[in-house]
Amino acid sequence: MRVVLNSIKAFFARHLMTMTLVLLIATFLAGLLYPMSVITIPAGNVGVLWRRFAGGTDLTTVWDEGIHLIAPFDELVIYDARLLQVEHDFDVLSSDGLTMTVNIAFRFRIIKENTPILHKYVGMNYTEILMLPEIGSQARNVFSQYLPDQIYTKRDEIQEKIEFAVRDSLTNEFNPDSLINVEYIQLEDVLIRSIRLPPEIQASIVRKVEQYHLSLEYTHRLNRERSEAERRIIEANGIRQFQEIIGEGITQAYLQWKGIDATLQLAQSNNAKVVIIGSGSSGMPLILGNLDSASGQGGSGGVSLNAPTGATSRPSGLTELMPPPLRLTTPPDETAPSPQAPAARSLPPVPAEGWPTPSDASGESRKPALPGGQHR
Repeated sequence: MRVVLNSIKAFFARHLMTMTLVLLIATFLAGLLYPMSVITIPAGNVGVLWRRFAGGTDLTTVWDEGIHLIAPFDELVIYDARLLQVEHDFDVLSSDGLTMTVNIAFRFRIIKENTPILHKYVGMNYTEILMLPEIGSQARNVFSQYLPDQIYTKRDEIQEKIEFAVRDSLTNEFNPDSLINVEYIQLEDVLIRSIRLPPEIQASIVRKVEQYHLSLEYTHRLNRERSEAERRIIEANGIRQFQEIIGEGITQAYLQWKGIDATLQLAQSNNAKVVIIGSGSSGMPLILGNLDSASGQGGSGGVSLNAPTGATSRPSGLTELMPPPLRLTTPPDETAPSPQAPAARSLPPVPAEGWPTPSDASGESRKPALPGGQHR
C-alpha cells in the first residue's frame, strides 16, 4: 500500500505542470461552452432546436419550459407563446376616396405545435413580416366599402370583417411546401382604437350628427305639446260634464242653505272674526254674491260675532246689530243762522208713518236713509 502511494506521489511530482495546464484549459472551455450548452426556457415560452450538423430545424420537437442541455454548436431559439398585443397606424381609403388614418390593435398568440414551421418559414420577426402587412391589407379592403360617416356607426361590423379576412388568409393562402390548413398564429381579435379624418370632414360629420339629434329633440317636443293639448281637452270635457251633472241639482234654496252653513262654520271657530253678510230677505254672505239683487235692494250690513246689548237673533242663526240712534240737528232759526256756528244741513220732513223700526214685518234689517240715498 505504501508502495502505491509513493508511486502516485512520484507521478504528480513529475507531471504537475502538465496537469495544471490541462485543468486550466478544461475550466476555460467549460466556462466558454456552458452558455451555449445549458439553455433555460422561461415561463410561457417554447423552444425550437436548430442543429448545425444534423439537418437544421427540428420540425418534430417543441422544447417546453425549464433547463435543457444541447450541443454547443446547436442553437435553441425561444418564442413567446403568451397572448401578445400590437397596435399600428394604417392609412386607408373610404368608398368615396377619402384618406384617413386608422389605429388598429390586434391580439394574437402563436400555435405551440406549429412553432418549428413558423421558425423555419417566417422567423422570429413574424409580426413585421406576416401580421402587420396582412392586417393593413385586409383593413384597406374593408374600409373601402364604407363611407366616412358609416365608419363610426358600423365599427363592430368592420372589426369582424377584418378579423375573419386575416384568419382566412393566414390559414389558406400562406402554405409553403404544400402545407394545407396549417395555422401558425391564432388571431384573437382586431380592435379599431381611433379614426383620424381630415379636420374639415370631421367637423362636417359632427355638424350632421348635431342636426340629427336636434331634429329628434324637436320631434319629442311636438309630441309632448300634442299630449298636453289632449290632456287639456280631456280635462275641459270633464269639467263641462261635471257642471252639466251638478247644474240640475243646484237651486236657489240649496245655495242659500250652503251659504248659511258656511257662515255658521266661520262663526263657530275660535279666532276673532268679522262676518260680512248680504242684505235682503235672505241675508246671504257676500262670498256668494247678492242673491236678491233682482228685487232692487242693495247695500250690505256688517255683523260682529261679539254683538252688543240689544242685538236680536234671526231664525237663520245670524246675529244683527240694532241700528244706531239717528242724531238730527235742527237749526234754531232757519231764516237767521248763528254766525258763530255754521248752519246745520236741513233734512227732509219725517214721514207720517215714522222711521222704520230695526226689524219690520218681513224680518229685514233696515237703516235710516240720509239725503242722497245713503245709509248710515
